[in-house]
Amino acid sequence: MGIFTRVDSSHGPCGPSDGHSYSPNCLCNDELGPNGLDPSDFDLRDRKPQEKEAQGRQLAALAQLVRSIEPSGAENLAQKLIKEFGSLGQVFATTTSKIAQFTGNNLLAAMLSASRTAVLEGLREEICRSPVNLRDPNLLVYLKAQMQGEEEEHLHAIFLDSQQRYMRDERVASGDWSTITIRLRPLFGRAMDIRAAKLVLCHNHPSGDPTPSQADIAFTNEVQKVARSLGIELLDHLIVAGTATFSMRSAGMVG
Repeated sequence: MGIFTRVDSSHGPCGPSDGHSYSPNCLCNDELGPNGLDPSDFDLRDRKPQEKEAQGRQLAALAQLVRSIEPSGAENLAQKLIKEFGSLGQVFATTTSKIAQFTGNNLLAAMLSASRTAVLEGLREEICRSPVNLRDPNLLVYLKAQMQGEEEEHLHAIFLDSQQRYMRDERVASGDWSTITIRLRPLFGRAMDIRAAKLVLCHNHPSGDPTPSQADIAFTNEVQKVARSLGIELLDHLIVAGTATFSMRSAGMVG
């Protein structure tokens, strides 16, 4: 973990405004991917039936997107993208520049980036509709989609009112984890600005292991202390690693 220093990716209510070994506290390990037809030219022979089906849907969905920019050989290019980056979600999470470099097509890279933005907005809409439930699969899928493919750690916060209704969510800091104070400033500064009453934190582990480090635990303890002094309730601190999500509340580290 390290020093978080910048604030970006701000979103207002329901819209923009300005794997490894898993512990018992891992909440779920589902994948995000739309439906589609099952191409016969993708090598799925060594996968279980449900894995073949999921892989086939991902490939077909990506091919459908690619076809709008590259009508010729869309299935082949979609297959290459998934093999290179690992999954449909990882393709969406990859930077525009990396997609452009791999495909040699800037327009295709921009289109895939825009598609990811649209998917995130659709997921955000789901969590805006009612009081936030920490066990809501939509919330977990949304947070995974926010963090998927990131090569450095990011701290994401969901700000809620006193009735636990969604106010906004933001990436409040990024970088290394070594100085707790630097990470607290942007987080609580933002919470006070919008008068949030409750808070859900989430950060990613690029290593693929969702187990909290000592620095994660120390940070969470400090957040709880400061939050209480400001009259804000920390509901949970989630750690996302690949398709796994670790709940620090479920592990007795928040409460």
